Amino acid sequence: PHLVDAAWKQWQDSGWLEIHDHTTGQPAHVDYGFIEDAQEIDAAGGGWPKVSVPTLVFHGLRDDVVDVGLSRQLVARASNVRLVELNDDHQLVDSLPRLLTETYDFLLQHGA
Repeated sequence: PHLVDAAWKQWQDSGWLEIHDHTTGQPAHVDYGFIEDAQEIDAAGGGWPKVSVPTLVFHGLRDDVVDVGLSRQLVARASNVRLVELNDDHQLVDSLPRLLTETYDFLLQHGA
């Protein structure tokens, strides 16, 4: 969700944010530690993590939460990261069959 300043402050103060879990259809809580971890990495600011294992990233081209450019930057910095761009939104629900196929192929390729 897109949060205004007051909502960010409330999340920080309470320690959790209630969201809709699309898997269960129920409310779920996201711990504020998620934001603290993300700030440590701060992809938008250039603090990229070192990716030392083969990694598969899926990104929806219609994602209005995370810019696909960030995933593209990650791939440009790490030779063992593969990006699959999908004609989908942030949730990638419409792409589930392709996610399964790509993941299966990726795991087979890397000996899993």
